[in-house]
Parts: sequence; C-alpha cells; structure tokens
Amino acid sequence: MLEAAGFDCSLPTREKGISEDPEVAGLPEPAAVIGSPEGMCGLGHQGGGRVKVAVVRRFEFDHARHKMTVIVAVPREGRKSPLYVAITKGSYEAIASSCDPLSIPEEFLDRAKGMALEGCYVLGMGCKFLTPAEVDSIVVKAETDRDSVEKNLRCLGLIALRNELKDDSAEALGKLKEGAVRSVIITGDNAQCEKGELSGLSVGDVTWSDIRAKKAKKGKEKDGKGEGEGRSSTTTVVGLSNEDVLSLPGLLDGSVELAVTGRAFDLLLVEKKEKELETQLHQGTRSSSSSHTLSGRRGNSRGSASTILSAWMGGASVCAGSSVLDRMLFYIRVFARTSPANKVEVVEVFKEAGLMTGMCGDGGNDCGALKAAHVGVAVSQAEASVVAPFAAGNRSVMSVVLLLQYGRCALHVSFSAVKFLLFCGLIASVTQLTCRYFGVFIAQLSYFMIDIVAVLVLGFALSLGEPADRLAPSRPKSSLLGALNISSLLGVFVISFAFYVAGILHMQTWEGYVRWPAQFAEAAQFWFHTDNWESTSIYTLMYLMQVFSALVFSFGHVHRAPLLNQYPLLFCFVLIYGFSLCVLFDKPDGPLAFAFHVASEQFNGPNPENPVWKKYQENGGAQSPAMDVGLRVQLVLICLASHVCVVLFQKIEEEEEKEEEGEEEEGKEEKEEEEEEEKEGEGEEEEEKEEEGSIRWPGLSPPSPPCPLPPSFLPLPGPAEEEEKKRADEEEEEEEEEEEEEEKEEDKEEAEGEGEGEEEEEEEEEEEEEEEAKGKEFPKEF
Repeated sequence: MLEAAGFDCSLPTREKGISEDPEVAGLPEPAAVIGSPEGMCGLGHQGGGRVKVAVVRRFEFDHARHKMTVIVAVPREGRKSPLYVAITKGSYEAIASSCDPLSIPEEFLDRAKGMALEGCYVLGMGCKFLTPAEVDSIVVKAETDRDSVEKNLRCLGLIALRNELKDDSAEALGKLKEGAVRSVIITGDNAQCEKGELSGLSVGDVTWSDIRAKKAKKGKEKDGKGEGEGRSSTTTVVGLSNEDVLSLPGLLDGSVELAVTGRAFDLLLVEKKEKELETQLHQGTRSSSSSHTLSGRRGNSRGSASTILSAWMGGASVCAGSSVLDRMLFYIRVFARTSPANKVEVVEVFKEAGLMTGMCGDGGNDCGALKAAHVGVAVSQAEASVVAPFAAGNRSVMSVVLLLQYGRCALHVSFSAVKFLLFCGLIASVTQLTCRYFGVFIAQLSYFMIDIVAVLVLGFALSLGEPADRLAPSRPKSSLLGALNISSLLGVFVISFAFYVAGILHMQTWEGYVRWPAQFAEAAQFWFHTDNWESTSIYTLMYLMQVFSALVFSFGHVHRAPLLNQYPLLFCFVLIYGFSLCVLFDKPDGPLAFAFHVASEQFNGPNPENPVWKKYQENGGAQSPAMDVGLRVQLVLICLASHVCVVLFQKIEEEEEKEEEGEEEEGKEEKEEEEEEEKEGEGEEEEEKEEEGSIRWPGLSPPSPPCPLPPSFLPLPGPAEEEEKKRADEEEEEEEEEEEEEEKEEDKEEAEGEGEGEEEEEEEEEEEEEEEAKGKEFPKEF
C-alpha cells in the first residue's frame, strides 16, 4: 500500500547522518527505513527529492489506550542530528484527550462524528517533537514510559477510512434472521459508523445510539443520558434517563433499538453486579433464618431471569429491584466503542441469561470473545483463528450461516444414525431368537452383509447428509431419549416385527414346507444348519427391513436436504437392496445361491449331502422340494408392505409433531391474552406496584421477540418476587391483627354497654322504690 502511494520501503540500513552522530551514539539500528514520495516530506528538508525516514521505536497498538505510536528520525539538510518525531494514531476520542487543547480545532469532534455517521472508520493523529536526550531515555535507557510520550501531542487531523460491507453480508444476516438467530453487533467503532454501514441490512434501524450512564459529581446521580439518532442525516440529541429509555413506545414493537457504548456498558455492568450482590446477600439472610433453602449456581440468577421474562412480555410490570442491563439487554442491537474486555463481558452477559451464544470476529480484538462464546468463528487466518474452534478463510459472515446449517444437520443426522444402529440391534436380537427357536443358523456371508455392509456402509452413507438450503426457524431436538426419537424407533421396530412374524408364519403354511429336523443336528457342525427354508426366510425378511430402515430414519428435510438429494445414501441403498434380491432369486446352481445357502436348492432331496437331512430320511422322514419362487416373491411383498406402513407411520408422526408445535404456540398466545385480560382487571394492584417503584408500559401490545426465549427463561421465583410475596404476607398478617383488635374492641364495647344497661336498670328500680315510699307517706303529711 505504501509503495503504491509512492513511498520507498527498503530494508533497514545504516544512515550516515543517524548512526555516526555522537549525540545519538548507541541507539539501535532503525526498525525500518521508509522513503517518502518525491517532494512530499517537509520536516527539516527544503529540497524536493526523496527523504528516507527511519523508525527508531514502535509502540504497538494497545487496546486499553486505543492508540499506537512510532518514533521516527527524519534527516535534516546541513545537520548531522536528525529530527525525532513521535507520531500517534488511534481513536479520535483518545487522540483528543492526549493532545494539547490549543491544537485541537473546534470542529474536530463534530467532523469526526459526521464522517462516522456517513459510514467511515475515523482515526485521529497527533505528533510530538522529541530531543535526542528524550529518545535516548526512551529507547536505550527505557527510563521514560509510554504514557509520557503520548501526552501533550499536537493534533494533526483525522483519517477517514471506508470499510464497505461485503456483498453477501446482507444475505447472511437475512438468513440468520429467518433461522430465529438474533444478530448483535459488538464493535470498536462508534454507533454512527455502524448505522451507516447497516443501512443496507435488514436487521432493524439503530435509532437509539448511546446510553451514557454517567454519575454526577457531589453525590448527585443521573440515571443516564441518551443520544437519539434520527433516520435522516442529522442527529438529534435528547437527554433521557434509563427508565425513560425503557418506557419508549417503539421499544416493544421493534421500531426502536438501542446502541450502547463501551463506557456506558461498563457502568451498566457495575450496576448489574451491585444488584446481584444485593440479591445474594438477601438470599443468604433468608437461608440463615430458614431451614428450607435452594442452593446452586443457577439459583443466584433466578431473579434476573424472571425479570427478563417480565421485561420481554409487553404490558408486564418489571420489578424495580432488577438491574437496568437485564431489562434492556434484548433491546440492544449494537455495542459500540467496546474494548476487547467489553466484548468478553457482553458474551458472558448473554451466556448468563441462558442463551447459546456464538461469536464471529476477524482480529486480535476478538480473541477473548471468541474463546468465551459457546461457539467462536474466526473469519480470517490471523491470530483470531488460533483461539476459535472454527476458522473460515473467505472472511465472510456467510460462514456463520453455513456453520449453523451444518451444525443442526449434524445433530439431526446423528440422531438418525443412532436410531438406525439401535434398530439394527433390535432386529438382530429377534433374528437370533428365531434361529434359536428353529435350531438353525444363517450363512456366514449373511452375517458379513449384516454387520459390515449394512451397518458400516449404510451408517456412513447416512452420515453424509447435506444440510438444507434454508436455515429453519426451529431447532432440532437436543435430547437423544426424547419422546420423538423413542416413539420413532419403537414404532418402526414394532411394525417391522409384526410383518416379520407374519412372514415366518406364512412360510410355515406353504405347501411342501418341512421343518428343520434340529433333533438330528450336532451343535458343533453349525455350517450344516443353514440348508433349510427357515434360514432363507429369516435372513430375507430381517435384512430387507434393516436396509430400508436407513431410508426411513433419513426422512425430514427441515434441517437437512431432502431424501432424494442424499445421493450417497440412495446409491448405497439401491446397490445393497438390489444385491439382496439377486441373491434371493438366483438359480439353484448359481454362485450367489450357493454362497448364501439359499433354499432355491433342494436340500432335502434324494440322497442329500447334508447329514442332518440324511439322518432325517433314514428315520422315516419324507423328502421336501426346494423353496418355491412364489414363496420368495411373497416374502418380498411382505417386506414391501412393511416398508409402506413404516413410511406412513413416519409421515404421520412428523405431521403430529408440527401440530403439537402449532398447538403450543396457540396455547402460549391464549395464555398471553388471558394474562393481559387479568392485568387489565387489576387496576388497583397496578397502582400499588407503580407506587412501589415498578415500571409500566400501558397501552402497548406484547412485542414480537427477536429470538425465542430459552427454556431457562421460564418464570422462577426470583428475589424481587419473593420480596413482594413476603410483603404481601406481612400485609395479610397486619390485616388479620387489625381485624382481631377490632373484634376485641367491639367485644369490649359490648361488655361495657351491657354493664351500663344494668346500672341504668338498678337506678330505675331505686327511683321506683323511692316513689312508692313517698306515695305511702303522703297521707300522713296531708
């Protein structure tokens, strides 16, 4: 790139004006010598020729500082001592903080943000002149640290680089969205740059660009400040608190998505950890006072999980005790201006929420996050490919889609292969039991066909299934012992077993059939036990069913290609099935019939070679003909009938599975509607919760979540819910105590009222007695 721009890049050389200068004697050889384009260098050089600049010291890019510095020596005409310059490049915020404020133009940050909004990757540059003594202290003596070199710089300006999206990025993100995979951007660039690059992608508009949770001085605290980013080229800045951001009307319907800077994420993460610590202390206090406790790593995050579920469901109240990050995590689309440590923390936050998290990156900044994620994909051959379990050399996001397609297909194919092997074991057990019942063996080549050809060849061909072209929104079943896998295996086996028994019984009813005389056979001479109708019928029935089961268990094209596109499996199936039919219908003196001991040959004929049949005839047994072609055809027809029934069973089971998924979704919707109706009728309780500090989003319908919630997000009794329950129990106890006090007061009043009534009656009786006494004395006084 430098050579294309006109620079002369050569190997390190010893310049006369540098190495022989007594003021800089002892300095190491220059790391590189770069010649400037002719007439382009103006540092200490008045001529118009080429000037070779030597790189004396290089400070590599530091992710924490967001800067990189080189110290160069520029030769000057007429002087032996070169001019030493420290040149620093990095993020424009870091350069602005390291430069002398007087050297920074007023429109420096505004221009940088404007270019970032246009989709450019913006860097800042600054320089600083050094004396030979300072260079000696830095390079030779190592007395001066890097921080002193990168301060008090002179601002040189901005460098704008445009990093265009690849042609297949929009298609890749669209496929991920179709597959119910929520894509989140974690970048070191600013949010405006990412929005400019995302203008052609269907991942949603990043409307909320920044949430700066700054803490005010002198003990005052601000929840946060947001910079709203409009859809036009201009930017409107509006200050909102964290609670205001969570109550934005467009947040729930998906029209508004958030972008968080690295500094804001750090503060949100600190607040989250403080809440978790409070939760742990609260749980520890309860466990010390109660004998019934729940322990475990997952128990500490139950409150946050239930809170996230409440935040996800529109119209539900979110407890004020949960952290802001937990409540807004699934509304954040872009994590901007993040450091490598921030990227690791973002991945860990999603993992703690119970989500399977993948990471895609191409640089050294992404190494930590690639290692921390459940699945890391490095889209380069650089250092990121060392720590990531998967690496793609094409530097395309489409590799993530391919990885998901092949991963889901591999899981589905693995279950099919396991079911096929289990079926082979089950049908082989039935075969052995049948052979023991009749006292026969199947031919040695038959065992070879079963154990080697069918199991290994068909099992390998089954595993070569290609993934489906479209990434399905559903995920394959993750449990090997799940109901679907067990019912599929048992259903195929039961149907095959029923037709197997029917074929054996039908053989016994065929005209000319004579049961194998096992009483005349010797166990040591097992090779003579194969010359009979039973061995041919047993092998034909079980082997054709075993081979066809490989096709049956390959049904389903949601996560893998349709069966007609699985060419290796179809080729092996046709070849093995056709060869088995050729063995069965070979002529009596044919090589296949002879090798597999097919009953097309008359084993129990005149002068039999088999000693068992010979003893049978010597003891009065009658001769029997060879197995009729009609019987062999009917055995094949019985196998074909079992194939048809097995296919119908598999198709019906797939339809039932789809119906169950649809019923589950309908049940969830009905449950959500019932919950909404209940919440509408609980006006008084809502007001009490609002007074206690909970957040409400009235009048909004439930959002459509970007990705389905994992099973770990089921509502669990979290700390906030336990506090509410405890508070409700205390209120009920207080109400009961108040009622008891009121009853006691009423009883007391009634008792006092009865006492007063008795006193009044006594007074009335005394008054009546006095009046009567006065009435008797009245005549005397008259």
